[in-house]
Amino acid sequence: MYEVRFHGRGGQGAVTAAAMLASALLEEGKYAVSIPSFGFERRGAPVVSFLRCSDREIRQMTNIYAPDCLICVDPTLAKSVDIFSGLKPGGTLVQATHKPLAEVVLSDAVGVVGLCDAIGIALEVFKRPITNTLMLGAFARTTGVVSLEALKRSLEDSDFRDAGLAQNLIALERGYNETVVHIIERRVAAGGHMSRHTSYPLFDLKKANVPDDLCPVATEVSPMLPGDWRSMRPVVDRDKCVKCAVCWLYCPVQCVEEKPAWFDFNLKTCKGCGICANECPQRAITMIPEAT
Repeated sequence: MYEVRFHGRGGQGAVTAAAMLASALLEEGKYAVSIPSFGFERRGAPVVSFLRCSDREIRQMTNIYAPDCLICVDPTLAKSVDIFSGLKPGGTLVQATHKPLAEVVLSDAVGVVGLCDAIGIALEVFKRPITNTLMLGAFARTTGVVSLEALKRSLEDSDFRDAGLAQNLIALERGYNETVVHIIERRVAAGGHMSRHTSYPLFDLKKANVPDDLCPVATEVSPMLPGDWRSMRPVVDRDKCVKCAVCWLYCPVQCVEEKPAWFDFNLKTCKGCGICANECPQRAITMIPEAT
């Protein structure tokens, strides 16, 4: 039995990716099942999904707590979610990031790492940070569990329109070709698995300077703020900003702050929705990848 856990954000297609991977594995004559898991039904919220594959019939339909492989389709997710929870010693991480291996935070359980600048490629191909098909290509390159050809057939059988299919096939192939695979040579600490359950430190909202009139997700139990759900963030061109306050008017979480000659954003509470950039009449606001 080979078990894979997908980590992503709402809107990035982690659940869809698990289903497409299962279909590709079936194409190759293996048994496979994808298991979705739904938490916050909101774009940008952390999402997890699961996949099992085997040469035998699969009867387990539970969540996966000790995966052989982790696929993280968002480069910022590890800041707020313990993606390494339960990873088997010597396990595989397929990570969306533009960073080199030396700058990637890893668990001691990781034995193989596949790194792919999925956000950068997705912005070139889709003009949006949708990374699921890219990361399927990265998974195929890193693990060899499934072939690129089987993944292509799975995409062709999906409900994409012609233009969407062409884009996703390009993304899949680029994810495969542009992934860099590293073998981590180090001993895993005695005892093997990391904790299966994430424990968060107590979090003081006052010390975090969160405005009293907001309703953040953070509590004394979990440190997660709306800013932790963001994959894109706004940047203001101060020369173009005329302080018309349109961004302040439309911001759904009131994260726009007035400066002496421009408006700026409280990135602790900005969820990266991009409404401010769409509505700015001066085109003074640009959305850039959070990992930049």
